Amino acid sequence: MDTSQKIRFGFIVVLWLVLCYLLFTRTAKIDFMTIFLNILFLIVGMGFLIKGADFFVNGASAVAKKLKVPSIFI
Repeated sequence: MDTSQKIRFGFIVVLWLVLCYLLFTRTAKIDFMTIFLNILFLIVGMGFLIKGADFFVNGASAVAKKLKVPSIFI
């Protein structure tokens, strides 16, 4: 992952947090749109979690390879 991808990913995360803050700090009635947004946020949040875990594992693997850790431990 190069620098531009990291910046883009960080921008998306910050934008997502701002959007969540703006949508959930207001009192709202529970209607179809609220339920739809909750499900959408859950799906997108899981996507970010999976992508972040993949990023973490790839980084840890690269560090281990640079430190010449045997591949059986990686």
